[in-house]
Amino acid sequence: MSIVNWGIYLGYGMSYGLKTLLLQVKWLGVEDSWRWAFWLSTALGVVLIPSVFFLIKDPSDKSKSSNYCQESAETSKYFFSKCIQPSILFLIIGGTLRNSAGYAWGYNQVLFLSEKESSEDYNIDLWLMTCTILCGIPGGMLGGYINDKIKASSTGFIRLKRSLRFVAGALLLSSPLLTAGFYMELPILFAPLFIGYFITEMWYGPYLVAVAELFPENSRGQAIGYTVFLLRLIGGNLPSLLIGPLKSSIDYFWALFILIPGMNILAAIIFLAISCIPFTDNERFEKNTDFHEF
Repeated sequence: MSIVNWGIYLGYGMSYGLKTLLLQVKWLGVEDSWRWAFWLSTALGVVLIPSVFFLIKDPSDKSKSSNYCQESAETSKYFFSKCIQPSILFLIIGGTLRNSAGYAWGYNQVLFLSEKESSEDYNIDLWLMTCTILCGIPGGMLGGYINDKIKASSTGFIRLKRSLRFVAGALLLSSPLLTAGFYMELPILFAPLFIGYFITEMWYGPYLVAVAELFPENSRGQAIGYTVFLLRLIGGNLPSLLIGPLKSSIDYFWALFILIPGMNILAAIIFLAISCIPFTDNERFEKNTDFHEF
């Protein structure tokens, strides 16, 4: 799971470097280099799409039952019907809040850092590229490694609780570091920002594994897919909806303070609360026959 997420950090981080590189290419004659960065990145994706047809093979028809489409539809109904259960509902809410914090920082980091004193003396894009790639990838890998150790050393609901507590701990530990960066000036603010980002990004893999383990094996793939869809749909749009009203009612600094470390801490509290709920049906969980209901 952590290796798959490399693409997010590499693509996200390299966009800053590509923007800086395009500014140095005088013959393009463009000042809106972010548009060129977008176009060139999109073109590269279009070129790589045909490789999917050669490198990724569909499962053998023998592995699919005759009523595969019907089973898939039933799994979809199953997932959304179970979203009203507290376990999944609050797990998705917590993940959405954490994802919203990440998007809020992604949407506003360049503008926020550009308003700092002496910002013109530093190449903010290259600093952000370094942070995203050199901290995001190792953080995600370490989170996956620790979660694998948790999975190997415990079983049943104990494993699920430990994974959620690990995610909550990472978010709580990183939030003060991210907060400290708000009050510092360039370039010293990148020290807590790099460390905080590294710790924060340990959350994603263990979180998706925790979601998957609440579902039987034959529906885990779709469960993760629908969960990621909801995280992107709600978490990706919530900061854009909130930043304007918050900025108008208070100010830009406190709006980001609420949306980034504030949502991080709130998500951690939700994960801790879920991990403290008494799970009792351990045998049913181990057989992966259904959700645990409580």
